[in-house]
Amino acid sequence: MNAEQAYLFRHALLRDAAYQLQLPSQRAALHALAAALIEQAFASSGAGEAALDQVAGEIADHLRRAESDATGKTFQAREIVFARRAAEFSQRQHQHAQALERWLRLAEIVETAEQPRCLVRAGEVAQFAGKPALALELHQRALIASQQLGNRVLQGIAQGFIAAVHLETGDLPEAERHSNEALAIHRETGNREKEGVALENLAVIFGNGGRGIESEAHHHAAIAIHTELGFKRGVGLALGNLANVVAGAGRVDEADDLYLEALKVHREVGNRRLEAQVLANQGYVYMARGRIEDACRNFQVATEIHRVTGNRRGEAAVLNLMAGPALHSRDFKQAEELLRSALAIQEEVGDRDGAAVVLGDLAHVVYELRRFDEALALCKASIELHQRNGNKRGEGISMGRLGNIFKDIGDSGNAEAAYLAALSIASSVHDPANEGVNEGNLATLLVGCNRLPEAFRRLARAEEILTEIDAKEALHAVKEEFSRACKLAGVVWQN
Repeated sequence: MNAEQAYLFRHALLRDAAYQLQLPSQRAALHALAAALIEQAFASSGAGEAALDQVAGEIADHLRRAESDATGKTFQAREIVFARRAAEFSQRQHQHAQALERWLRLAEIVETAEQPRCLVRAGEVAQFAGKPALALELHQRALIASQQLGNRVLQGIAQGFIAAVHLETGDLPEAERHSNEALAIHRETGNREKEGVALENLAVIFGNGGRGIESEAHHHAAIAIHTELGFKRGVGLALGNLANVVAGAGRVDEADDLYLEALKVHREVGNRRLEAQVLANQGYVYMARGRIEDACRNFQVATEIHRVTGNRRGEAAVLNLMAGPALHSRDFKQAEELLRSALAIQEEVGDRDGAAVVLGDLAHVVYELRRFDEALALCKASIELHQRNGNKRGEGISMGRLGNIFKDIGDSGNAEAAYLAALSIASSVHDPANEGVNEGNLATLLVGCNRLPEAFRRLARAEEILTEIDAKEALHAVKEEFSRACKLAGVVWQN
């Protein structure tokens, strides 16, 4: 309310004293009157429903106090109406604390049959706010409540949200288990929209676990269902996620087209969170193709959107990606600062999968700064966390970095073992970019071990893979390292 509509007490103690002087019944009547007057004033202001949305929380609070102090008349039904309106408004405005408070209050006062839905919405807000432990607790409460009601539809919805929390925190086995349970229930109850969502969740889980073929198939199945139902938000989400899988398989032109399609849909429906996510992922692909300026532009816009929408997890992910341009310019100090900022946020919000990625990237930066012992510890921590999370692709990337560290400290045996392990993982999860890079790294190592025929064979394979996926920057780096190793070993090699 503005200054013309509100009476302001100059001191909080004076306000509280005046409030406590009123009898409970008088306070109840005044709260009821205040709720009615605010509703009437804003409903008749000519500003439309949007104006009433802005004061819905204030009206709900007055109705709550009218209810708690009243001796007879109940205002709870009206409170539910305005509390729900306030919760929806706060969530749209990315006011997570207010939205969470409203949904939890609603879970206390709605009818039993509606309680699971309110708990799910509260859990959704908690997840957006970067509180995965609270989100999981609320979704589990929703599942138990829906089981007690015998409501299979709500059980499927709760299972899907539980899966989403596990996916976000990097627990892929639990995410897959709950997604499969959700999918089975949605098919049983004929809930096509949620069936599409469950298929999309499984597609992301498979992609993160390196099961690219299964991931693509599930993405396409989800897109087909969302398109059939006219569910544009789902179509946009699946297109962006499919682009990530396709980019990881080296089909970058196809990925770029998918990113543009996804951005078009997200902007059409006004989904800023997913718009930022797609911009960041597209920026990552630009980085891999040497389009540094385009990548930086995408990262900057994505960061601004994440901050406006309060998406801390998304902000951390973009900070991680922003270290890429710093590495490209060999500004390792800036890269380290960005990565440590990202890691702090991920620890704050409980993002285990993101933390494993950042630990590996940080190991690479520290390695470039020649702090080998620290790099070795960070790299091993990254591998262990990826293994616990079930993220094979991430494990393979960090394993390759472990090989680099061993190579630089002169431990050729462990370096070769790490590179071979990284190659095996990259091949199994269809990750050509890292397969090509690690073939090149192993080739460089073998030159120093005087195993020249194998070294040249590995280099040729690296060139073949990286050329096929148009990874110009990576191929240039591989050849530079190989040329340097040849010069040190007195080996003649012409690029």
